[in-house]
Amino acid sequence: AYYRSFPQDRLDEGIGKGDSPRKELVHQIGNTRLRSQAFKSGTLTNWRYYEVDPEAFDELNQMSLEQLLAQLDLSTEELYDKSVGAQFGDRQIALPYGSHCSEIANLAAVEGHDKLHLGFLVQFGNYFGTERPTEMKKIYG
Repeated sequence: AYYRSFPQDRLDEGIGKGDSPRKELVHQIGNTRLRSQAFKSGTLTNWRYYEVDPEAFDELNQMSLEQLLAQLDLSTEELYDKSVGAQFGDRQIALPYGSHCSEIANLAAVEGHDKLHLGFLVQFGNYFGTERPTEMKKIYG
């Protein structure tokens, strides 16, 4: 809802270090795909989606807002599907630079990462003069 509330002709407009709502959305999709792949394979090889799958990253950057939101929904559903069930939780995931974490810690990192980027969305809303959507107000006030 928040992405849809931004002026559609300004989705590529950057603020701060040049981030834009489009870059933010592409980043969220890429990060979700990387975390989902880590649940599947047991390895998170890189934190940067544009390095892991540059073709898919470029493809995302060419999509409309509605296509991107559909991709966000798909990647979120895939992440959810991989993180439920009796077998989920303690298996270790290899991280870049030789460290490891449990699946639960990886999922907690996804939540923390999403909270960080929610703050970015609030800043975009402030920049564009967009009121927070009702869905967001119900959760965060």
